[in-house]
Amino acid sequence: MATKVSNPYVFSTSDRGKTYTRNMHGLESLCACFAICSEADIFFYQGLCSVQFPSCLTSEELRPAVRTAWIQLRHLAPHIALRTSRLPDKTWQFHYDVPVGLTPVEAWAESTIVEHFNEKSLIDRHTELTTRIWPASSGKHVLELHFGPQKIREGVWVFGVRGPHCGCDFRIAMALLNQFLLYLWVALENSHSQRSSIFLGEEISRLSPAPIIINGELDSADASQSAFGEAVETSNVIPFLPPVIKFSSVDGITIPRKVTLDEAKSRAFRELCSNHSRAVTQAVDSLYALSHVETMLRNAQKRGEETFRTVINLYETSDVWLIPLTFKDQVRLDAIIITIRVLTAKRDQRSDLRDHTSLLSDNSTPLLAIDGYSLALDMSFIRGALNFDAKKSACARKCSNEAFWDGVVADYIRARERIDVSPADRTTATSHNFVSQLVRRKCKKLYRPSIRML
Repeated sequence: MATKVSNPYVFSTSDRGKTYTRNMHGLESLCACFAICSEADIFFYQGLCSVQFPSCLTSEELRPAVRTAWIQLRHLAPHIALRTSRLPDKTWQFHYDVPVGLTPVEAWAESTIVEHFNEKSLIDRHTELTTRIWPASSGKHVLELHFGPQKIREGVWVFGVRGPHCGCDFRIAMALLNQFLLYLWVALENSHSQRSSIFLGEEISRLSPAPIIINGELDSADASQSAFGEAVETSNVIPFLPPVIKFSSVDGITIPRKVTLDEAKSRAFRELCSNHSRAVTQAVDSLYALSHVETMLRNAQKRGEETFRTVINLYETSDVWLIPLTFKDQVRLDAIIITIRVLTAKRDQRSDLRDHTSLLSDNSTPLLAIDGYSLALDMSFIRGALNFDAKKSACARKCSNEAFWDGVVADYIRARERIDVSPADRTTATSHNFVSQLVRRKCKKLYRPSIRML
């Protein structure tokens, strides 16, 4: 039965239920547009985890269980089987082909599961996958599942999802992997599990509308809000945005780095933040702002005197350090994740998406549920903490209370408070455990996720 098309951002069918479509909105469309580019890894996304099994599994043993788990995940979250396309009027659409029987589902699994046979660490696998890109206009499915060995003799494997950012964000990637691992464990325990009876079209009800439809903000968006606050005149504000420098010798656009803090260092850092009445995220984001500015100065120095002088003059005279592409979610402040590659502070809005707060909601949840605005920090505090000496071309960093905790961090907090992220006034939010309690009870240390947060 065809459904009445009441809104282009809500899934509907015009071919008696064979295919469901909806238009992309806002950031979905923006990410899809950038994903047309041949070097658009910046608008692709992936989540990876490292898993240790209690015994050494071969590819032959793991392969059918992976396929079963991936198919079961599609039934729970049909969004992973969406296709993307661009219409002649330049708008973007999601498409969902309703399966009739198991054959088209098996074909989808065959086309979206990518097996890797060589051993690689989590960070190396991440780097490898960053080269796997395709135009969002190609009609391919929005997500791929990747798996491959890390240390076969120790039973360690890496699993990950990869696709255009219009169909995936950080938290949903981790939630998808969490559910996938649950299904995988069940499939490994029961190699004769049946899946043919689950695809009867009932998953259609879990195809979520665009987030702006769910939270009722489609007609109430305020485009006038700025990072500087409504009462600030911005025409004379100078941002620290040095000229772009192209390095023709650089191969690739993704430079991953892995930073590991042991338990003692992590505890010490949290205690330090607590002693200053600051959240860990507030400190980390402030450190990122400082490191970004210092890196820009160092890079400029290597590009010659003229470039260095241009950047130094801007550093000394600019008013704000600006993040032009900043995302909000509707959870508490300390849930922000920094994504270094695109200068963003991400916040997920799922906790405010009525009846669509998680994958386990009756109506599921969109795979991309972030919104955006600009964020600006006062450069005077950044200059005070960096204490850059142009003559020596070096920073004598100040980590005192005045310079860092009561300077940069306090200014960061004020900058966040200037932004209206309504209805994000909640003090709690539902979060997904990276490893489910069920798996912990059954296997204890079976899974040891190492989550990519680059």
